[in-house]
Amino acid sequence: MIGETATGPTADLDNQKLAMAWIYGDVVHHDTEQRQEAAPFGLSERFRAAVALVAWAIVGAIELLNYLQAL
Repeated sequence: MIGETATGPTADLDNQKLAMAWIYGDVVHHDTEQRQEAAPFGLSERFRAAVALVAWAIVGAIELLNYLQAL
């Protein structure tokens, strides 16, 4: 959650939505709707939220590949 103390507007998104805004809004599809929703947080906050999600997906892919090799 972020807020501007002088003017009062606030914005809040969970890490999942920030991560998806980075992946689909900034990297893959250039989805303007997701970028606009996460715009108050900036690119670095979207990236930080996406790091854990991307790492989790990579580890899952490696585990799947290891499992398939064992078969």
